[in-house]
Amino acid sequence: MNWKKNKITGHIWILIAIIAVGIFLRTYNLREWLYFYPDQARDATIVEEVLDGERSWPLMGPIAASTKFKIGPIYYYFQIISAKIFGTGPEKMAYPDLFFTILSIPLLYYFLSRYFKVGLSLALTGLYSVSFFAVEYSRHAWNPNPIPFFVLLFLLSAWRFLVEKNKTGWLWIIAIGLTLGVGVQLHTLLLLLLPAVLFFVFAYLIKKDFSTWKKWLAVFALVVFLNAPQIASEMESGYANSKVFLKISDKTSEGGKAGIKEKFGMSVMGGSQANAHILSSLGNKLDFDFFAIVKNKIRNNAKFGSSLRFSDHLIFCGIFLSVLFFFFGHIALVYYWKKEKDREKKHFLGLIILFSALSFLIMLPIMDSLSIRYFVHLIFAPFLFLGFLIKILVDKFPRLHAPAAVAIFSLLAISNFFTLGSEAVSHAAKNRSDERYIVLGEIELIRDYMISAAQKDSIYLFAEKRYQQNYFKPITYVMRQKGYAILRAKDPASVPAGEDVFLLGANSQDSKNYLKEYNIEMSKDFGQLGVYKLAK
Repeated sequence: MNWKKNKITGHIWILIAIIAVGIFLRTYNLREWLYFYPDQARDATIVEEVLDGERSWPLMGPIAASTKFKIGPIYYYFQIISAKIFGTGPEKMAYPDLFFTILSIPLLYYFLSRYFKVGLSLALTGLYSVSFFAVEYSRHAWNPNPIPFFVLLFLLSAWRFLVEKNKTGWLWIIAIGLTLGVGVQLHTLLLLLLPAVLFFVFAYLIKKDFSTWKKWLAVFALVVFLNAPQIASEMESGYANSKVFLKISDKTSEGGKAGIKEKFGMSVMGGSQANAHILSSLGNKLDFDFFAIVKNKIRNNAKFGSSLRFSDHLIFCGIFLSVLFFFFGHIALVYYWKKEKDREKKHFLGLIILFSALSFLIMLPIMDSLSIRYFVHLIFAPFLFLGFLIKILVDKFPRLHAPAAVAIFSLLAISNFFTLGSEAVSHAAKNRSDERYIVLGEIELIRDYMISAAQKDSIYLFAEKRYQQNYFKPITYVMRQKGYAILRAKDPASVPAGEDVFLLGANSQDSKNYLKEYNIEMSKDFGQLGVYKLAK
């Protein structure tokens, strides 16, 4: 008995250590290394205006991607509550993301241990804890960041409802309503996916046990309560936001440039690339390029007869293994579901199949416009697939499974640590910001330089399109914190005489043309960026 007790305690200590490592990676130098994009500057401004009494709590949330459709306001509420507790500031707005992403670590362990043994569940959770993808989407304020926590809790609570039916505890019922009510406000994909999954769960349970209707009513009531602000806004506006959503849906159903076969290929390649990146950090971390790489290489080889280089073979090998892992994972998921005799585990795997299948169908029509970050709701999938692989090794190769498993986990962990280390070096050198990435600590240095060089408290900022688009709002926010106003300059010639004008762009090594095109009074490089004060 004591041995069992010590064994359980040992597992708990290992889990605590895994969580501690995850917390360290997600919090180290959080403020200085915080990504701070235009959306974050917009959200921080809204929250501060609410706290200052300049506006009421918003009834609608952020605009979804490049559309005019707005999701629910729950993410703003998380940030407002955080700011009320900890004060205002960009990093304070990221605390809710940090909180939920840290909680997702033990929750993933609990999720995986519903099917796998404790040791394997700990190993998979440890890999998740150091996953570059999981860490990166914990270290800034962005409404999809809490999705892993809410999706895992949604699946677990729906699973308990499937297993226990009318005997399901009220905490699980509340969890279903809470995760659905919050989840549909975090991302447009979840607005479609979570209700679709729950519809099938509802249909199954009502058929099996009609007495569950009372608990379904409680779920519905909680969802309506959590979405009451946007429901009220919709009623006041004549359902204007819903009409925008329907227009987007109509355009999506018409299809884009790619046909259904090509989109299916993109979905397979995209899912493969996302799984590989989540597990190993390898590959493009932003855009899907597996499909384009294969397509272009084959086309060029056929057109020009060019032979593949060694590096090309390595890339193709990586893509092949990623696609193989994608198909293996889904086939293994269905195989173990069919094979499973335990009722609870069978329901568990069946629910994941339903979730994955509906996710695939919902994402398929828009796959040509998505990027890797859109797979954040499926972040658990590659770890589940890896668990199936280890399970097969244990069953089929009892003597070799231990060294093979150690090798696999070690290589994946080392790969993630290498990427994390490379990112940390760039941040520490204050060399991370470029035309696409914006780091709070680095733009605050730019702000301080501009203030020291300016003669007035209103400054004109001129930049090329990409820099202007990405940097104007963040620079405006950090300057406002010091009592300075930033004005947008379409071109230096349009600025009134006597005003301070700064040009923001690439550093002097990459942008020597600036020195020829403009009359530069003074300048300073900030890593990959350069700030140039133009002569009056």
